Amino acid sequence: MIVSGSVHFLSPGRLARLLGVGGTLVTTVGGLLPTIGAGVAPPAVCARPPFAWVLLVAVTGTAWVAASIASLALDWWDDTTTAGTVWTVLQAVPVSLLTVLQLAALRAGA
Repeated sequence: MIVSGSVHFLSPGRLARLLGVGGTLVTTVGGLLPTIGAGVAPPAVCARPPFAWVLLVAVTGTAWVAASIASLALDWWDDTTTAGTVWTVLQAVPVSLLTVLQLAALRAGA
């Protein structure tokens, strides 16, 4: 997340053209990814992370996936390229899988 966020943040113009989205979106995502990564890291290394923290990470993942799907379904970005569509799907898949695993772990621990 930190590396991907840095790429988004440091070269928004080039990445925006490749994906067919606005530079502001790319810069915003570039700021969000390291922030989310910093929030995900502490519970990931805990033997028994706090329930609320894992729930917050799962809710954030759910929101990320929902926004990704909505952006494609509602055509929020008029000029999205094929690369942009593929990237949106490819980044949403692992986030959704991790979210499912986090929610399953919470359910098993409850």
